[in-house]
Amino acid sequence: IKEIRVYGEPWAANNSFKVDLIGSAGTPITNGSKTFTAQSTNAAEPMYTGTDYAWWNPQQTTTYSLGIRITNLGSVNSVITKVEIDWVPAGK
Repeated sequence: IKEIRVYGEPWAANNSFKVDLIGSAGTPITNGSKTFTAQSTNAAEPMYTGTDYAWWNPQQTTTYSLGIRITNLGSVNSVITKVEIDWVPAGK
């Protein structure tokens, strides 16, 4: 996986969610989880209040099967409308 982009309604304060990349065993892939929390300032987190997207460049192990689980963590529901995944073939 090269990059994951999550789109939704504009993020507000207290929007927070976790994205898990799920492998063939039905569990999160090693290094395949990321928690996003909306920030009001230009912090290290790539998710800002007022925008409608978040992105991530995971460093997970190679897998032949991929699922995604998104879990709401914040006190405000995150409305997600689309998830895009850029990937490249790997392995044999």
